[in-house]
Amino acid sequence: MAGSRFSLGRLGLKILSGIVGGTATIAMPAAAQSISPEQAPAAWLAYADHVTRAVIGWIEADSEPAVRLRTYLDAMRSDPAQPTAPLLLKIWIDPAGIVSRIEHAPFAHAQANADCHTLLAGRSLDQPPPRGMLLPLRVMVQLPPRQDPEVQQGF
Repeated sequence: MAGSRFSLGRLGLKILSGIVGGTATIAMPAAAQSISPEQAPAAWLAYADHVTRAVIGWIEADSEPAVRLRTYLDAMRSDPAQPTAPLLLKIWIDPAGIVSRIEHAPFAHAQANADCHTLLAGRSLDQPPPRGMLLPLRVMVQLPPRQDPEVQQGF
């Protein structure tokens, strides 16, 4: 991943994670509960950051689904000098730390939907969510503006 054009250190993904981002929340749909970042326990904030880093890694991977998804998101930009449209992911994680379900607004192309699902669903995190944590975790993913020399120079 160090040579990836999408590596966190060189280009990065803009991520606002569940309770870490100022406007995002963690919610449990059945009870229609949510909590603001200011009200969330420290353990929830730390876990949301942990999940965010995992999602970044999965999307930045060199696998075919990751490359295709990034290419799709990149192609949907309105302007190469602007970030991609935000992709809000709702992520459910079971007590064993497995991503048991994801939801997002559907893409126009079936392959992008399949790639997003392949990249995230069923993935194992190295730790389970804290006891009592409200789910789903909401993570917003956005590719930053392209770093092409033509874009930087205004061509």
